[in-house]
Amino acid sequence: MKKILSILRGKKQTERLSELRSQEIMRALDSALNNVEEQKVLADIRYHEEINNLGDDGVNYKSKINQLIEYKETIINADNTIQAINEIKKDLDSEVEDINP
Repeated sequence: MKKILSILRGKKQTERLSELRSQEIMRALDSALNNVEEQKVLADIRYHEEINNLGDDGVNYKSKINQLIEYKETIINADNTIQAINEIKKDLDSEVEDINP
C-alpha cells in the first residue's frame, strides 16, 4: 500500500475519498514542481542575458554582478526545492504496510 493512502485512511476516510485526496496531494506537488522549474528557467534566461550585458558601454558592473548573484541564487534554490519535492513525492509513493488496520 502506498504510504500516502495509508496515512489518509488513518484519518477515517472512505477508501475512495482517500484515493481522491491522494491524487489531489500528488497534483499539488506536481504543480509546485512545475512552478519551481519555471522560475528556474526564467532565472537562467535572465542570468545569461545579464552575462551578455556585461560588455555594454557604461555598464554598472556592481549592479550587474548583484543581479547575476540573485539569479544564480534563484537557480540554486530552485534545484534544492526540486530535489525536496521529488523526495517528498518518492516518500509518499513508497510502499508500506497498512499502518491503520
